[in-house]
Amino acid sequence: MEDLHKDFLLLNTDTAQVNPYFKSIIGNAKIDFYLADTILQPNGEPGIIRINKNNNGSKLYNKSVIVDPARFLNVYIGNISGSFSPSATPWTLPTKDAVYLGFDWVGQWLRKGHQKY
Repeated sequence: MEDLHKDFLLLNTDTAQVNPYFKSIIGNAKIDFYLADTILQPNGEPGIIRINKNNNGSKLYNKSVIVDPARFLNVYIGNISGSFSPSATPWTLPTKDAVYLGFDWVGQWLRKGHQKY
């Protein structure tokens, strides 16, 4: 989460590695990411809801509590194949609004030399 926070505020030190195609449009998105203070699961980490699911890319919103989408952006990070796919249609369930990110697209995974494919 810390890396995502730094990325969106342009506080990270690796902007030289940004794809040249996107260099002219990078900037501070002014979006802060914080873990929510919750007690949604016993003995869980504050702000983290762990979901054990074999196919965790399918309808995660049915497996986890969505925290007030009018006030918060719910973010799912996991082993989600095809998580870099734009949607051609608007989301029709505003009470289930969330962003799905593959763990290998955020944080230090690629920065530490892991290959995406």
